[in-house]
Amino acid sequence: MLPEIGKGYDFDSYLPTRYWNNKTRIEYIQRRIIVFSIMYYELSESPLDDKQYDSIAYQLVEYMNTTPKEILEQTKYWYVFYDFDGSTGFYLPYRLTEEDKDYLYKIAQQVKALWKSGGKQNVDNEKRTHKPKTQRR
Repeated sequence: MLPEIGKGYDFDSYLPTRYWNNKTRIEYIQRRIIVFSIMYYELSESPLDDKQYDSIAYQLVEYMNTTPKEILEQTKYWYVFYDFDGSTGFYLPYRLTEEDKDYLYKIAQQVKALWKSGGKQNVDNEKRTHKPKTQRR
């Protein structure tokens, strides 16, 4: 069940998010916003309409306004979001370190592929190797 549009993400209704502290919640939303910004501004695709994106962005702004700065500064992507007001995500990918951009760009590409496939994973085209655990004797 997806959160209602305009409500952001209901952390208290889903496991394991209901047990996350605010720092973890903020990092999750930061990552989502960056991934969706990469998809929209760099890959020219987005599974979200503007209203859905705004809902997530303003949820982050609300958390940022109610969380002590000392905690915000400890989040993984604080260096990207230090002045974020929710109005746009255009500049976010450009602030990322190369390592973070590579990581989040790969996630954006995976989300795009999953979204384009209608949520169906194409297992045949994926190179997966599964090694069974060896049993101890």
